[in-house]
Amino acid sequence: MRTGVVLPFLDAAAVAEMAAVAEQRGWDGVFVAESVWGIDAWVAVTAAAMRTSRIRLGTMLTPLARFRPSARPWRREHTDATTAVLLVLARAH
Repeated sequence: MRTGVVLPFLDAAAVAEMAAVAEQRGWDGVFVAESVWGIDAWVAVTAAAMRTSRIRLGTMLTPLARFRPSARPWRREHTDATTAVLLVLARAH
């Protein structure tokens, strides 16, 4: 069985720190809540990816309607290009 942790509404630095701790403690995944205001979940996931190496990272839900179609692939590609991480994408149609 795989285990993960959800980090709701933290800033990017806190998410990165918590992801590093979760990885050290043996968790399999860290997921970040996507909020309408505040820190963008993709920024937090990228920060966490820069501090981890094997843990799965992702968003709890990315409301695709909020982003221009041209910006959608950029978010994932930017995260992938920044780090070598396993990225999990949860999306709403």
